[in-house]
Amino acid sequence: MTSTIRPMLAPGTRVFRLGADTALIGANPGTVVRLKPGTLELLRLLNGVRDLDLLQHLITRIEPDFHGRVSDVLFPLIQAGAVLPGRPSKFRISTPTFDTDGAGEPFTNKLRAAFNSPEPSETDPWRIVVTTGEPARSAFDSFLYANTPHLPIVLDETFVHLGPLVVPTQTPCLRCYDAARTRLEPRWHAMSTQFGTSILECAVPLSVQFQAIAVVMRALETDGGESLIGCRITVSTSANTRVTRFGFGLACHCNLLAA
Repeated sequence: MTSTIRPMLAPGTRVFRLGADTALIGANPGTVVRLKPGTLELLRLLNGVRDLDLLQHLITRIEPDFHGRVSDVLFPLIQAGAVLPGRPSKFRISTPTFDTDGAGEPFTNKLRAAFNSPEPSETDPWRIVVTTGEPARSAFDSFLYANTPHLPIVLDETFVHLGPLVVPTQTPCLRCYDAARTRLEPRWHAMSTQFGTSILECAVPLSVQFQAIAVVMRALETDGGESLIGCRITVSTSANTRVTRFGFGLACHCNLLAA
């Protein structure tokens, strides 16, 4: 058995039950799979860490009715793009290229200093975009079309908003966040069309800035940034950070690019 493969569902992917013996992995357009005993349980075990040997052991213990090899179930799904063979290397920690506006430069310099290497990675290029105030969403279109992973960081009044970390066509983007927030807060849509004007002065307290930098570095060091995928983390003077999780927007072009 090929134990070097450690499969996982693409971050943000949902599994929908269509009937007694079929399910849909993803929704744009998604991949229809025929369910056998234990298939759904096997999909829930995929985390990019467990190899095929461990998956085989776990599924036969969890689902006694599962028969055959997990590779026979997973390899067609990997070939169809419904399952990833492992965590993409883009999730690893590496030094990014930084983009920022004028007022965000002091924060960006602090964040840049937290990385071990001052030079951006050539093997796994990605970008961190720091803005004072919510950025125009169109500013990220070039990254989506160039397939460049990126992490927006917004310095907003006394808050720092982190994420989402975006791997184009594989994870939800900032517009997906807008869609999710608009469902809960309808006025957000009208507000988002006016984003893009930088604030002349950063009002975020230094303590909050350093706390936000610690959150970013901790995420990169512990899970390669996966905890920043499909979520926005808000750091403030409050003792608790606020985490908002979301999936792909139904009509967002970042997901349609994968079709």
